[in-house]
Amino acid sequence: MTFFHPILLGIGAACVAIPIVIHLLMRRRRKPVRWAAMRFLLEATKQRQRRVRLEQLLLLAARCLLLALIALAVARPMFGSPGALGSGSREVYLLLDTSLASAARGAEGTTDLEGSIERALELLAQLDGTRGDRAALITLGSPAEALVLPATSDLALLERRLRSLHPTDSPMDLPGGLALVPKPEPDRDATPPTVAVLSAFREGSIGHAPAPGTLGAESTLIASPPTAEPIGNTGFKGLHLLRPVVIAGSREGLAVGAAQVRVQLVRSGEGLDRAAPTTVRLFAQGEGSPREVGAGVVRWTPGQTEAEVILDLDLTGLGAAGDLVLQAEIDRDANERDNTAWAVLEVRDRLRVAVLGTRRFGSRPRITEFSPSDWLSLALEPIGEPDRQQRGAQIEIAVLDATRVDAGDLVGFDAVIVAEPGRVQQAGWESLGAFGARG
Repeated sequence: MTFFHPILLGIGAACVAIPIVIHLLMRRRRKPVRWAAMRFLLEATKQRQRRVRLEQLLLLAARCLLLALIALAVARPMFGSPGALGSGSREVYLLLDTSLASAARGAEGTTDLEGSIERALELLAQLDGTRGDRAALITLGSPAEALVLPATSDLALLERRLRSLHPTDSPMDLPGGLALVPKPEPDRDATPPTVAVLSAFREGSIGHAPAPGTLGAESTLIASPPTAEPIGNTGFKGLHLLRPVVIAGSREGLAVGAAQVRVQLVRSGEGLDRAAPTTVRLFAQGEGSPREVGAGVVRWTPGQTEAEVILDLDLTGLGAAGDLVLQAEIDRDANERDNTAWAVLEVRDRLRVAVLGTRRFGSRPRITEFSPSDWLSLALEPIGEPDRQQRGAQIEIAVLDATRVDAGDLVGFDAVIVAEPGRVQQAGWESLGAFGARG
């Protein structure tokens, strides 16, 4: 047991001696004065002397006990609670699961993360910053992040940070979180720290177990019990455009099927042994409000955990060149965090392509005199000049002299094709490397 005001306790303990001193002073022997009837009084006093002495001792003990209780009350004793953290000055590291799995919502309507936050607040309630208790906060959404570290005695700050936590779109990084916990110094005279890992520990939420020896040998590790409530979950594993760039040109490039998207889904938990359908809808933001540009149904067979489907996109009427954000949605389930995915489709009016080879002036020569750059230009621009003017040049080609190319010549091009690599100089290759590094 410790005291909030140990100095006042010492002063109060010293005050207990006051009744004892008074009692001793009152027992001083006085010189008797004899008178005629004193013999009868002495006989009566001897008969009740033992009882008087007992009463005086009880009165002295009561006075001393009263002063001792007053001293204890002023010193404010602090009793250690028999909770999970024990007693004494403590240092607690709270590791909370903020991964994608923590967004799962149970039958009571609360998410796994909200349950972990409540358990963390219960642990904080057992601490007292005024006596030196400290706590730290680490989130386990990959990569693990130390929100409050080193440990602090400002428990109100910990509570505010706990209540502001939200699930992330990443897996659980338990090894990384444990690695952030500082190991206690061997020569430091302090209570070993307590590490509390708070998570629902649903199946598959931990990618791999932490390596042994991550924590100090003297540290105490406690963890919340895994949830026993089963839930079924279907989510996106991937959303990939087969053609990330679409050339709009004269709007034929935005016809149905001009762009396709590969949708990858995974499912786990309850209902895995049953067949079930999942509807996928694709939306895009055009000149007006978002509209549906594609849809499909994934039909799961019993035991199937992964599925893939390729859907056509109807991009007609969505405007001219620019970045087009595609949003994919599936049926809602217990974890809505992974029911939505996004991809960006780049729509261009045309592409500018540089061909490094032999630069010609005027019309092309006869086919027997074609250079590699002539063949490539013809392959990229198969239509004739009148048709190109009528339909719009979807690919704009420029032939550059391979022997003199530099970084300035490549500015503004979307792609570069080296038709005659033997003619490119060292400076030209360096310029091509810088062009590729810019993406």
